[in-house]
Amino acid sequence: MPQSIESLGRIVAEETQDCSEKIRQFASNHFHEWVEQSDGDIPERICQDLRLRIRETFTGHDRKQAVSALHRIGNRVAALAFSDMKRAQSDRQSLALMYHEGRAVLDLVRRQGRGVVYFGTSRSESGDTEYERTRELSREMSLLLGSTTWSGAGPGDMDAAVRGAKEVGGRIGGIKIHLRSDQSEHEQAISPAFAPDEVVECKYFAPRKMGLVDAAMRENEEDRTGVVILPGGFGTLDETFEFIVLKQLKKLGTKHTVPVVLMNYSGEYDGIEAFIARAVEDGRISQKELTLLQICRSNQEALDYFADFYGIPAEKRAYGEKLSDWSEE
Repeated sequence: MPQSIESLGRIVAEETQDCSEKIRQFASNHFHEWVEQSDGDIPERICQDLRLRIRETFTGHDRKQAVSALHRIGNRVAALAFSDMKRAQSDRQSLALMYHEGRAVLDLVRRQGRGVVYFGTSRSESGDTEYERTRELSREMSLLLGSTTWSGAGPGDMDAAVRGAKEVGGRIGGIKIHLRSDQSEHEQAISPAFAPDEVVECKYFAPRKMGLVDAAMRENEEDRTGVVILPGGFGTLDETFEFIVLKQLKKLGTKHTVPVVLMNYSGEYDGIEAFIARAVEDGRISQKELTLLQICRSNQEALDYFADFYGIPAEKRAYGEKLSDWSEE
């Protein structure tokens, strides 16, 4: 029985519970009769039909009780119908907005080009080791791969990643989730690193996530894309595991492997490493599935991994002597 029919049945039962047994039985019988006859659609003019049947069935006090119950039921049914109408309108508007946001993020990806997507905290600040280490990595990655640098377009490591790429003339793109101050105290605004045509802001997470996944896709063997997971919180872990599961289930939409690197700076992700090791030991993750994710502990290691993955010759790996020793920070 559809939820709306269940709701109507509950209203009928509630509004006749203080009536006589004869009225309650009358209401229940006729309600189920209408449901069976209408294939789940409530027929028009229910109240008018009921009034006629009440006059034919009841007299005196019972008739007054039945009419009064019918009046209450009619009011609540009208309120329910209005609520359902508003909900349906809201659903249609939400779906339409998600469609338009989805088109906008995919258009942005086509315009800016696919590349390396960075996930990480919004809470680091310029001058912090966390921030500057990320900026260095994205700067050298942009020079190494020549691909667009993508982020969630917020502050913190998201800002550091795009600024690093911009310093060396790299293309950037961002897909921002719209947040109010009561939703997040850290990232309401779009990073000022972006020009208006380099970023899209979304009300809904679904189009944003779709866009950031698409930004890392490899349509062709020669495309140089990837995902870099920096230290972060719940949001970073959500995006991390969602991407890995899509890769695991071959739902990314590409036959070409997309490299994914987890940056375990200073042991930030030792807990994740321990979880993976235990899951492999217990048989919940296979040895083959370990290749879904590469764990790196330094910018040097991450850059070397991407360079090896894409077969970049030694003479074009100019990052070596430019990297800072962040272990001293």
